[in-house]
Amino acid sequence: MKGVLFASFGTTYADARERQIDRVARQIKEEFPHCEVAQAYTSGMVRRILEQRGVLIPDVVQALTSFAQSGVTHVVVQPGHLLPGEECEKLKTLAESCRSLFRTMAIGEPLLDSTQSLFQMAEVLQKEHPPKNGQAIVWMGHGTAQFANMVYPTLDYRLKEIGRKDMYVGTVEAYPGLETVLGLLRGKGYQEILLAPLMQVAGDHALNDMAGEEEDSWASRFRAEGYEVECSLVGLGELPAIQAMYLDRIRRAGQEE
Repeated sequence: MKGVLFASFGTTYADARERQIDRVARQIKEEFPHCEVAQAYTSGMVRRILEQRGVLIPDVVQALTSFAQSGVTHVVVQPGHLLPGEECEKLKTLAESCRSLFRTMAIGEPLLDSTQSLFQMAEVLQKEHPPKNGQAIVWMGHGTAQFANMVYPTLDYRLKEIGRKDMYVGTVEAYPGLETVLGLLRGKGYQEILLAPLMQVAGDHALNDMAGEEEDSWASRFRAEGYEVECSLVGLGELPAIQAMYLDRIRRAGQEE
């Protein structure tokens, strides 16, 4: 029997979980009807909070062990992460520790694992928000201390290369940060800013760091600069084009078993 494990960081926000993570999982079930499909969260903090609310989401080892016990012999583990950062590497290490439980195991790649996938993402982003006179779109990513963080400035460069000079990419915890984005926008003549999450899930970071009412949120900082600000809370996971990218990675990983 074949199985697919979709493993993401997770979220404590029920609405975001339903619209973005669970939606991808449903697409996987539809695309691979003869496979067992399960989910796992890599964040222990998220799992503990959900457990206190009566929502039980397994970690990677628990989910793979359950697969093996139920008769799954060939498994594909697909990361739900955006790039090959710390959480994705943790996922791969945990999955490898369970390899002996199966006849074959393949581990897919995160969304942004190559130049080609980065170009794909740029196309998805530029189609999601068409250009509007006087408006700049700022995509807020998470950011990582690992070198994989270079995905963000490279994506910004690619967006401008394909004609979207109105699109900027920043991160909450790395480079380019909010101050960098604010500096790049000054003097460009924009009156409006549309903030959008460059994350699989529009959860805590999107609701608080990006769209929150606190004076240090991105929305508040842009308003303090004199811009009119609109916030999108559509996570990448609910976009059909992003779901298709996940499905493609699962197909490719399955072929490599």
